[in-house]
Amino acid sequence: MLILGIETSGKTASAALYEDGIMLGQTSIYTVKTQSQVILPAVRRLMSDCSRELSELTSIAVSKGPGSYT
Repeated sequence: MLILGIETSGKTASAALYEDGIMLGQTSIYTVKTQSQVILPAVRRLMSDCSRELSELTSIAVSKGPGSYT
């Protein structure tokens, strides 16, 4: 099971990739109200760094918020 986790509710936009309960990689970017501009490029970079494709994902987990982007 390949899971992408995304967090954008605070001043740090973060993404992590887990496979079968093991974290393959993570990225965090400190930003104030620009999560929408940085999270997708960060996810693409994370997937590439972990040699995985978006099509391989079985689940995506996101934070509910609060936050400017969520």
